[in-house]
Amino acid sequence: MRPFFSFNYQSGFLLYFFLTGLLYAVLLAYRSGRESNRAGWWLSLFVLLCSLNLVPWMLGHSNWYARDGYREVLFFIPFQQLLLLGPVLYIYVRKVLQPQVGLSPKTAWHFLPAALYLLYSLVVFVVDVWLLDEFYFYADGIDKDLKLWYQTLGLLSIIGYCGWSLWYYACYRRSLANEVSFADALTFSWIRQFLWALLLIIFLRTGFLVLFPQFGDFGIKFWYYFAFGLLTYFIAFLGYRHLDRSTALTAIPQPTLRQWEPDRESIQSSEPPSLNTEVEKTCRAIRQLLDEQPLYREPLLTVSDLATHVQEPPKAISAAINQGMDMNFNDLINSYRVEEIVRRLRAGEHRAFTLLSLALDCGFNSKTTFNRAFKKKMGVTPRQFLSDLDQPSGKKDPKKGAKS
Repeated sequence: MRPFFSFNYQSGFLLYFFLTGLLYAVLLAYRSGRESNRAGWWLSLFVLLCSLNLVPWMLGHSNWYARDGYREVLFFIPFQQLLLLGPVLYIYVRKVLQPQVGLSPKTAWHFLPAALYLLYSLVVFVVDVWLLDEFYFYADGIDKDLKLWYQTLGLLSIIGYCGWSLWYYACYRRSLANEVSFADALTFSWIRQFLWALLLIIFLRTGFLVLFPQFGDFGIKFWYYFAFGLLTYFIAFLGYRHLDRSTALTAIPQPTLRQWEPDRESIQSSEPPSLNTEVEKTCRAIRQLLDEQPLYREPLLTVSDLATHVQEPPKAISAAINQGMDMNFNDLINSYRVEEIVRRLRAGEHRAFTLLSLALDCGFNSKTTFNRAFKKKMGVTPRQFLSDLDQPSGKKDPKKGAKS
């Protein structure tokens, strides 16, 4: 009697990635429910779909397609939900970046292609198994999930949604810098990391599709699915690792990101910023306010807070900073923070306080953000600045310096 599952190195590797993906999907779902993290639910679903995507190839390497009874399982269960991967990924990215924004009824349209394919799979099953009791749709003996038209359509869907997610992330980053002074705390850099990793796998997938359009030879495709399994593990591990961080960030006041596209009036205006009297007036009011009241010391300062004091709409504040000062709101506030730290360092306060304590007192929320903003403003790191400050001649004395 033939064994239910015959192992070889191909099926063994893919089985490992499949089981690991299932485990992470369960853990993500459990933690997301416990922590009320809606984005985690979507990530759990995405990891589950990626794991199921490996099943036909994992079992195919074990000769299931050549065995009666086993073959039907692969034929009639649509393991590869290629049209569902893209929408789930996109919604996960949206829920991470803007958890306060709900999903509109229009979101259901993203799932229409996947729903139609599921309906098609159901019709195939009913006709071949219940009505005719023989292979009609499967007369060619090829799994519908592996058909060239479905694989191509699924690839195009994933490419589109991955690109859309990257665009959404880029727009979010640009808008964030114009809205809050703590943009670094809300960048979610791991989103960009696994989106670029997914693009790499898409590139490999496109190569396999062009070179080997027929899906009958499992050996040719093994290395692609091995790479896909690694990607699934990477996304699951990265998402699980940062789940605590994404949950904690929901406690930070999330900015209401307004229109992401540039203001039409500012684009159409041919008048340079220096000649725009309204922009100049707003810029002077902003600088006067920040010079008189150190609002920049507030770690969670937003453009709406500044607009309340200046008595201008937040949109006008952002536009004035962008046009009249040639920077975004985040850079402006960090610039004021760095200037105050420089004054304190020149006054010798680093001999009584650590650099980090000075940075936190001036409004920075982390050492990394402080170091990055300081170098961007001054052209040197805080340590290099202190070294030059203590030794004007350029000679370095290892016994001097700030506390760490």
